[in-house]
Amino acid sequence: LPPAQEKKSLLDCSPRELTSAILTGRDLPLWKAVLEQAQGLSPLVCREVSAFVCGSADLTPSALSPQQQERLEGTEKAVAGKVDALAGDTGEKLEALSGTTECRLEALRDRTEIIRSISGILQFQSASKSGAAITDIYYAGCSDADFEVSLEGISGMNLAAHRLEPERGITLPDGARASDWMACVGAIMAGVRGQRDMNLKPVPEETESAAFAREFGRQMILPAAVFAVGLAAAGVLFGIRVYRESKTADIREWMQSEEAQSGYQKVRALEAAEERMVNAVSSLRYTERNLATYPTVDSGVTDKIELAGGRDIEVTLQSYDKESGILNFEATSEEVINIPEYILKLQNTGLFYAVDYTGYVYDDSYYRLTLSCMVQGVSVGGETE
Repeated sequence: LPPAQEKKSLLDCSPRELTSAILTGRDLPLWKAVLEQAQGLSPLVCREVSAFVCGSADLTPSALSPQQQERLEGTEKAVAGKVDALAGDTGEKLEALSGTTECRLEALRDRTEIIRSISGILQFQSASKSGAAITDIYYAGCSDADFEVSLEGISGMNLAAHRLEPERGITLPDGARASDWMACVGAIMAGVRGQRDMNLKPVPEETESAAFAREFGRQMILPAAVFAVGLAAAGVLFGIRVYRESKTADIREWMQSEEAQSGYQKVRALEAAEERMVNAVSSLRYTERNLATYPTVDSGVTDKIELAGGRDIEVTLQSYDKESGILNFEATSEEVINIPEYILKLQNTGLFYAVDYTGYVYDDSYYRLTLSCMVQGVSVGGETE
């Protein structure tokens, strides 16, 4: 459910409290301020309050004069009085309606119970196959007014309803009511096929030993059933155990046979050969992996070395030691300023683990630089060899 609105009820607060809430609330047009603070007032009523206080002007609460504020409080008092009167009339009407409804519901419950009982009697009579039809219903124990609610339903079942009078051949003790003896009267009434036979002799009492035997037998039914179920379950489990032990003995006998032992030895030999083969393959793969990590120098490497020097540097490869990965080459330039820049570019190419040089010499208008660089290895499994 949405949260309750924080409005003031005209039934719970005084007109002065409501006026104070309107004057201290949001500074809206007066009719909107009243609608925002008062609970249960329609927009039309709020506009009438604003018109009575302000006339044709659409003022806000902060713009009201003291006389208009007093008029607003008086108007709210008059509206609250009308609301109280309306609430009182509504409460009385609801209370009267509730009492009438309760009486009608009580009568409806009585009617339903009576019709249900009569319907059960008719069904019992039909099932007895006596050949006689029920045409009249006699009632007792309630007033005629209480029973009238059921007359329409009884007539719908093609039955006539009558009050049961003691004078109709039924003798009751002094002060007794017919309703107190209905069960007895029904039991001794004559049947449609003649006088009803009733055995009023006392039932012979059961001997103590017979009662003990009957009670003992009744109490032993459950333990005997549990014992029988347990015995059957134990028999099933014993049979399963014997069957499994027989199968286990057959398996053990087969495992000890010469044929099984010979096959077992062959399997062991094949497993050993397979293990040796797996180890050899693993050794070859490890060797192949190690060989793949040796650095190589190809045309791609030389192109990157020459590209690092550009047009100002001339590169001459001298030697390459594959075991150590050392590449020796010479760089020649006409400008000495190109040599440091060239060394920095070589280091940034990512080709070499280390770039070493012994200095440069000036010969025949050229500066010659001898370099000895260690080529980076191949990256295997995230690591550089």
